Amino acid sequence: MRKPTDLCLLCNTNLASQTNSHIFPRFMGVTMLTSSNNKREGYTTTTDFIDKLKSGNKIKPEQDTPKEDFILCPSCENNFEKLETHFANKHYKVIDKPSLLNNKTDEVLINKMPVIVNKKMDYIIYKKLIYSMLYRASITSLPQFTNIHLPENNKNSIRQIILNEIEFIDYPTYSIIPARDTEYTKNCIYANSELDNKAHLLCVNDYIFIIDFGSQSYLLKNIARFKNHKEQYAKFGLLSDKVWDDWRKTFLGV
Repeated sequence: MRKPTDLCLLCNTNLASQTNSHIFPRFMGVTMLTSSNNKREGYTTTTDFIDKLKSGNKIKPEQDTPKEDFILCPSCENNFEKLETHFANKHYKVIDKPSLLNNKTDEVLINKMPVIVNKKMDYIIYKKLIYSMLYRASITSLPQFTNIHLPENNKNSIRQIILNEIEFIDYPTYSIIPARDTEYTKNCIYANSELDNKAHLLCVNDYIFIIDFGSQSYLLKNIARFKNHKEQYAKFGLLSDKVWDDWRKTFLGV
């Protein structure tokens, strides 16, 4: 278990005294924790969870998204918060309110598939946010992220990009969201490394992000229209309710 006297796992300089560091932005996961009795309730579907579910034992609900103490210093935590705040204000909180975006978000068709193009959000900040989520998933000891296996060269690269130690590298990413009327409480937080650890999937409630470090998967070719690589503006692929449900059932097994 890490201690506040350990070094920050991002800057490797300051003490990791920060507590309650969320691995994924908290605001992105809060809505899926709302239960029928208006209480925040969620569950981590580990092997222990499945065993308790089958045996009928009572399972203690969780009231927050995954977080961990003493992995970051306050300065690095603050830098992540700046990325998150920009994404929240320029996209997440206003995606359903086009008037608030001052006509800076367009919904267009690419290969007959709907894609939202956000012209107001800073493209590099948006990419750094995704990098930061993957980096946090790779350094945490929480059980929800044990399937993330980020090679050291890729981990070091995005760490240096986040810290502005090297020039920005635009790795291909894919951003996918469902139709607007998705039931949040059926969504999940999920993370997994695929394709010889060259592609990494992050599922955060009603968003799916994929970061690609050179995989040649036909699966990614099928969603190439959603790729963000050397773009001027960030784009988000829209899935129909049925397709989103299929993806969700694959992750959750229900």
